[in-house]
Amino acid sequence: MLKFVKTAATVIVSKTGYFNGIKTWAAATDKSAFFRIKLLPKTIVGTISAASGGNVTLSNGLIIALPANPVIKVSDNTAYTGNINVAVSWLNPEANDLTEIMPGDLRGIDDAGAMKGLTTFGMAAVELNQRCR
Repeated sequence: MLKFVKTAATVIVSKTGYFNGIKTWAAATDKSAFFRIKLLPKTIVGTISAASGGNVTLSNGLIIALPANPVIKVSDNTAYTGNINVAVSWLNPEANDLTEIMPGDLRGIDDAGAMKGLTTFGMAAVELNQRCR
């Protein structure tokens, strides 16, 4: 999928069993762009009870914490009480392939509306799902 806005374009790459790969770049008329997108495997690393909440902790210390009853079913506006499968992939800010695996491009807009570069101390791709994929 390819999306354009006035100052940027975004490509989203999807493949079953992987987190979506997302890349944003400053698009310019008649200017080509080259970049790589590396997809991260989507692996269930733990399961949390929606009714009681809980944590999933990765070996690097990253914690995904959910409170009790964090999900409301749209169908009847009641709390989902089953299990929540947690898929996580840590994006190390010191990784040689960080620009290939991270979403976006580390840009943000400040209070004055000016484009600014951002710094990352790490990111995580996280998906919560009631079914294993």
